[in-house]
Amino acid sequence: MEDSFMSHWWLLGAIICTLLFVLGVIGNALTIVILAKNKSLRCPSAYFISSLSASNLLVCLILVPVMIFDFLNYSNWELSEELCAVSSLIGYGNGPTSIIMIALLSFSSYVKITCTRSTAAKLLGKTRMWMMIIVGWSIGYGFTAAALFGVWGNIHVDEGTGYCINNGTIAGQKSEVFIAIAIFMIALLVISYSFIRIRNALSISKIGRHDDELVYAKMVFAVFSIYVLCYLIPSILLWAKKDYRSSGALYVTYRIPPLLSAIINPIIYYKMNEKYRAAYKNLRGCKAMEEVDFYREEQNLPM
Repeated sequence: MEDSFMSHWWLLGAIICTLLFVLGVIGNALTIVILAKNKSLRCPSAYFISSLSASNLLVCLILVPVMIFDFLNYSNWELSEELCAVSSLIGYGNGPTSIIMIALLSFSSYVKITCTRSTAAKLLGKTRMWMMIIVGWSIGYGFTAAALFGVWGNIHVDEGTGYCINNGTIAGQKSEVFIAIAIFMIALLVISYSFIRIRNALSISKIGRHDDELVYAKMVFAVFSIYVLCYLIPSILLWAKKDYRSSGALYVTYRIPPLLSAIINPIIYYKMNEKYRAAYKNLRGCKAMEEVDFYREEQNLPM
C-alpha cells in the first residue's frame, strides 16, 4: 500500500514536470524571439531578460526531461555519469545565474531612473552589458562547473543510493548550497540598494519620463519575489536536514518549486507589461498596436 502511495507521488511529479516542460519551452523561447525580432524592444533591460530566459530555457530543455525520467523511475538514477554531470551543471548553475541576472535587471532599472541619459548610455552600453552577462554566466555556472573537475567536490552517481550527487563541502555546508547562498546574498545587496535608490528618486520626482522604467522596476521586483518563493521551500527542507528522498510528497515539494522559477517569468512579463503583451499578440498574428516607439528615451542608448 505504501509503495502504491509513493508511486502516485512520483507519477504526479512526472505529470507536473511534463506540463512545466511545455510551458517553459514555449514561454522562454517566445520571450527570446520577441526581444530579438522587435528592434523597438531592444532596451538595456531586454538584454538581461533574454539572458535570464536563455538560462531558464536550458533548464526546460535539459533538466526537466531528466526530472521526468527521474520521477518515472522512482528517483533511482539509471542514466549515464555524463548526463548526471550535465544535468547537475544546469540544475545547480541556473539558480545563481538567474539571481545574478535579476540583480543586473534591478541595476539597469536603477540606472535608467536615477541617472542622466549620458551616464545611463555609458553604464549600459552594448559592450558593457555583454560583459556583465558573460561575467554573470561565468560566475553562476563556473562555480558549478568547477565541481565537475573536483574543485568543489565531485558530481557523480552514488552507487549506494542511486542518486546523482555532489559530495563536496565548504565551511561545513554542501558546496553548491554554500556557493548559492553566497551569490544570493551579494545579489540581494545589489537588488536592495537599487530599489532603495529607485524609491528615493521617485519620491522626489514626478516626471512622467519614469513611467516605462517604473513598469520594468515593478516587473523585476515580481520576478525576484517569485524566485525567492520558489527556492524558499527546498531551502527550508535543506536547513531542517529533512531527508526529502524518503517521502514522495517531500521529493515533489523539493524538486518542483525551483523548476517553477524557470517557467513563470514569461507569464510575469505578459501580465505586467502592456508593451510586451502587444509584442506577444503581434507575433501570434493578432492585431496589435501599430509600430510603437517603445522606450523612446532608451533608444538613445548605444545598442
